[in-house]
Amino acid sequence: TETGYRFQHSLIRHALYDALSRRRRAWLHTRTAEAIEATYAHRPDGVTPHVEALAFHYDLSDRRDRALPYFLQAADKAIGLFALEIAHNYLERALILMNELGVDDPAQRWSILEQAATLGKVLADTNRAVAHYEQALALPPTEAWQPEPIDRMRLHRALARTLITAGRLAEAEQHLQEAMEIVVDTIPASQDYANLLYDVSLWHWHKDEYQPAFDVAQRSLLVAEQLDDVTARAQAYEMLALACHSLGEWQQGLSFEQQRSTLVGPNLDVTEAFDAHL
Repeated sequence: TETGYRFQHSLIRHALYDALSRRRRAWLHTRTAEAIEATYAHRPDGVTPHVEALAFHYDLSDRRDRALPYFLQAADKAIGLFALEIAHNYLERALILMNELGVDDPAQRWSILEQAATLGKVLADTNRAVAHYEQALALPPTEAWQPEPIDRMRLHRALARTLITAGRLAEAEQHLQEAMEIVVDTIPASQDYANLLYDVSLWHWHKDEYQPAFDVAQRSLLVAEQLDDVTARAQAYEMLALACHSLGEWQQGLSFEQQRSTLVGPNLDVTEAFDAHL
């Protein structure tokens, strides 16, 4: 055909492919990928429609390092199409490739691990999400790179929230404590602090510790009001309402919910808060 070879049966293609030496296969995959790049590089969409094929061919070529950016582009493309499981697979293949090639780029590895963990969380694959978050947090700093405190805090929070949703509250506590230490030392009285207090309140609520949940939510609201942060205030009101309802203080809970809805509208999303009790 105009775009490549077509075989009457896939076994014919497999037989011909298997007859090639490993070195010749790699050479042909390299030439194929380079031909795709040369053909489409100057077109309006560039190579974007073909990043999956480029990742595939370069991964099997004698230039495997060139597959890495295409795996990442293929993941981004899949996310844009809401094909999240496919995107997750591309990110994991990128991580495998980095391991096999010994790529020493902790900044890029951190970014890929965080993105893969986030997708794992959305896909309800808690074990893989937790593993990716933990791998990112375990990356050792180098002379050229170390994660910013706010980035470490963000991952501890995300990991804690993932563990809370899975009902793994003891593990979540450790990461909330580590996030709290970072916030207190480097970024107090910030939106991050207000959000972290929300997470701590949520953790108490899942442990059926409703009064501590209420108390911490009040602290979150105080910080949010100091910052005049509408989203953080709404989150604090959400937790205050949940805690009040659990404490049997229905009227006070409804009052907090009315204040929340005044800020951000009537739709209340408590999915993550309730998931651990399903």
